[in-house]
Amino acid sequence: VYRASEKIVALGTKPAPAETLDVVELSALNDSALDVPSQALANATREVVRVCETVEIMLKRIIELYESADADKIKALAALDDRVDKKHAAIKLYLAKVTKNPLNEDEALRCQELIGACVKLEQVGDIIVRNMLVHVRKKLERGLEFTPEGWRELCAFHASVLANARLAFNVLVSRDPETARQLVLEKDRL
Repeated sequence: VYRASEKIVALGTKPAPAETLDVVELSALNDSALDVPSQALANATREVVRVCETVEIMLKRIIELYESADADKIKALAALDDRVDKKHAAIKLYLAKVTKNPLNEDEALRCQELIGACVKLEQVGDIIVRNMLVHVRKKLERGLEFTPEGWRELCAFHASVLANARLAFNVLVSRDPETARQLVLEKDRL
């Protein structure tokens, strides 16, 4: 009877929670690859792609904040920009180290592309936080609302900007001339 009751009690007892794992943000910027420019540039590309992903999250969240904002969501978006700023600085420093080694023409071009993309991504993050987020705060503080037509226009424009950002991120990775031409046409259309 004792063993049976022990088994019944064990069935009703919740197991101990597994240890929680802290989210660790990894970096692809491996200094041991600096002597092999192709590997170092691949590492930098991976890191720039992560910045692209963070900027995409920021772009998605800013429109949500225009619709319904609160202080915690605003703070979280600003924290994402801080992450972009840190990665931007780390990538530029890493690419500066890469250029200390002799690079062939394609490697030098790729290095410049990555630096340029990284700078632009950092600027997008700043625009979201310093300009767009300011308007979100004003809208929240003043209790303002968009007209239905104004909201539709803003959402349509935002969807186009987000689609172009994704296309630009793809061009960065693929370096496909046709996709790059498509991006230029879309930017001109906007």
